[in-house]
Amino acid sequence: YPTHKLGCLLMPATFTPMVKSLQLNRRNPHMTTLQTSLTTHSQSRRHARQNGRFAVGLALIIFPILSIFIYASHPNLLSLQPVHEIDAWIAEWHGNAPLHFSHVLMLLCVPLLIAITTELMTMLRAKGRPYGFVGGILAIVGAVFAVLMLLSVGVVGAQDDEVILPSIDDGRVNNFDIAAPVAVFCEFTYPYTDDPNAGVLDRIDLWGLTGADDGLFHEVATISAAEISTASASKTTPVLLSNTYGYSVYLQADGSFRLVAAPDSEGKVYEFSWSLSDPNC
Repeated sequence: YPTHKLGCLLMPATFTPMVKSLQLNRRNPHMTTLQTSLTTHSQSRRHARQNGRFAVGLALIIFPILSIFIYASHPNLLSLQPVHEIDAWIAEWHGNAPLHFSHVLMLLCVPLLIAITTELMTMLRAKGRPYGFVGGILAIVGAVFAVLMLLSVGVVGAQDDEVILPSIDDGRVNNFDIAAPVAVFCEFTYPYTDDPNAGVLDRIDLWGLTGADDGLFHEVATISAAEISTASASKTTPVLLSNTYGYSVYLQADGSFRLVAAPDSEGKVYEFSWSLSDPNC
């Protein structure tokens, strides 16, 4: 035979042992290095896939729980009355620790939605198209969450910074002087039955430290409305209305009052001025 025909006849006989050898190698537990690396890579991908699905399963459980807690922690959640003033929010929700904690959890809900959506959208390639549709819906919900968060940040950031000063709201006139050694109270009577909110000044009471070891405030002076009226008729100003326990109260020429306390152990002198038109007086 010619050389090429002889080669064709010899090829089946030559390759038959090689095919049998490859088949034996597949059944042999001692695999080659290439086969071992391919198997290891396949197992790693399978484990990563399983871990990813496990994480998504946890996200599917955690997300509804967090959502229920976040919305349930908001006061007046079912109220249809809008709140337009930021100050009203602060006054109503100040000190509400669960509400502030739920706002932090809201940040965690966004990555959970992203993880769930990504996993469900990958099912569009297979037979799980309904899951992909659910993933698309969740993606829209996540986008709405993100937009609302950005809008809330913009609204809060646009507000002017407001400094809330500490005060003692027990009716005293000098309520913002929380370290004052004396408290000034204006007491009123309400003689008009047709207008019960129309008050007439009855007296001014001073409660302060007297130097006693108990460290408590005691009533140190009482200035009646009649004394104030008599002092107003005086031609010399300022008029000393009271001077007890080191606390001196003067009536000024413009009708306002001025309180001067005796120096404390550090030599500091407390002074306070007010008028009858001030809050709480």
